[in-house]
Amino acid sequence: MMSSLPVFPPLSMSVLVVEPHPDLSVLMGHWLKKLGWQVTECSDRGALRRMEPASRFQLAVVDLTSPGGWGLEVATLLRQQGFAGHLVGWTTHEEPELEARFRDLGGVYLLAKPLSLAELRCSIEKLLAVA
Repeated sequence: MMSSLPVFPPLSMSVLVVEPHPDLSVLMGHWLKKLGWQVTECSDRGALRRMEPASRFQLAVVDLTSPGGWGLEVATLLRQQGFAGHLVGWTTHEEPELEARFRDLGGVYLLAKPLSLAELRCSIEKLLAVA
C-alpha cells in the first residue's frame, strides 16, 4: 500500500520548474502542486530573466538535458540571481560529467526521466529530511 502524500504547509513552499517542453512542465507542476507546493513554471531563458527574484524559491527543478544544453546555464543563472534553495535536476540520460558540473553548482538530486509521482515524492521527502 502506498503511503499518503506528505503534508507541507499550504503555499508556504515555493518551487520553480524550468522545463522547455510544455507537457513535461505542466506534469511536473501538477505533481508538485499535489505535494502542497506553490509552483512557478518557466520554459525559456527570457522568461527566467524576466521573472521575480529567484531568491524567493526554496526549490528549483531544472531539466538539465534540454535542447540546446541550457540546463546548466539555467542553474548557474539561478545561483547568480541569489537562489540559495535546493537545486534538483532531471534528465533523460545519465552523464557523469553533467552530474559533476551540476553538483559543483550545489545540485542535490539528479532525477531520471521518466519519473513517477512516487519517486518525486520520495526524493522530496529525503531532501527535506536532511534540510
